[in-house]
Amino acid sequence: MLQGDAGPILTYFIKVGNSSDGRIVMLRDVATVLECFHQSTALADMIHSLFLNGQPFRTFLPKNLIPHPQPEHVELSPTLRHYAPK
Repeated sequence: MLQGDAGPILTYFIKVGNSSDGRIVMLRDVATVLECFHQSTALADMIHSLFLNGQPFRTFLPKNLIPHPQPEHVELSPTLRHYAPK
C-alpha cells in the first residue's frame, strides 16, 4: 500500500532475483501483474511488453546505481575584494 492523495493505493512490486541492476517494476493492477508473469519471467521482457501494450508502470533503480549528474561546464565565480574604509 502506498499513501496517495485520496488515501491508500494498492500497488504491486515485481523484482526478479537474477536482475543484474536491481531494477523493480511497480504496477497498480493485479491483472497486469498476472499477465506479466504469464508472458515471461525476465524483467526486461515484462517492461518491453508493458511499454508496447500501453500499460501504466513505473521502474525503480537502487539509489546507489543512479549516477550523479555532472555539470557540463563549470564557470569560476569572480572573487570578492576587500576595500579598506576611508
